[in-house]
Amino acid sequence: MDKRLNEATARFIAAISPLSDEQMGTASRLPNWTRGHVATHIARNADAMVNVCTWAETGVETPMYGSMAERDAGIELGAYRSAAEIVDDVAKSAKRLVDAFESLGQRALTSVVRRGAAAQGPAFLASDIPWMRLREVEIHLVDLDLSSTFAESPVDFLTSLLVEEVPNFDERIQGLLLICKEGPRYQIGDGAQVIEGSIGDITAWLLGRINEREALRLVSDQPIPRPPKWL
Repeated sequence: MDKRLNEATARFIAAISPLSDEQMGTASRLPNWTRGHVATHIARNADAMVNVCTWAETGVETPMYGSMAERDAGIELGAYRSAAEIVDDVAKSAKRLVDAFESLGQRALTSVVRRGAAAQGPAFLASDIPWMRLREVEIHLVDLDLSSTFAESPVDFLTSLLVEEVPNFDERIQGLLLICKEGPRYQIGDGAQVIEGSIGDITAWLLGRINEREALRLVSDQPIPRPPKWL
């Protein structure tokens, strides 16, 4: 399994392990979700990825979730458990995913599977499972609204994430050039407006996860735009 994923999972578990039942039930950064919802989602996402591993190994279509209603119900059902139960679930489900992925042979790793409920999402290679899971863990670690921010996320992860996500904003934001203090630059549309900031702040702003607008600088007299909802 990807070393970055193992480290991110360890940080996620370390973040939720000290929480009391009350703290686990506190609102997260995501609308209508408590920290218990976020953590339970991470656990159920691991099991969903195990389903994809089964699909890749057997060739039998095994979707991540039977339906979005099933996915949402599973999260809602598990969100109100004790903090200890949720932490244990996150740890054990993560281990199940590691075991399932590491058992895949070379043929299975090159299998084409699909994301989402009822296998209706975009196609991807099974070998991409660690990256997809890493995205979930790193982003939702910030969503817990504890001490973690994108400033603590590894720069190589943020760089890879922005390379992948910036093209998705081309038709939804009119022309930005994002200049990260760490060096990378990302252009959206014609790049007419220039925004400067740390790669962590730019990621947080672009994904709508944290209001870091004060930490960014727009190189013009216009206000920093509000990005559309991250998909």
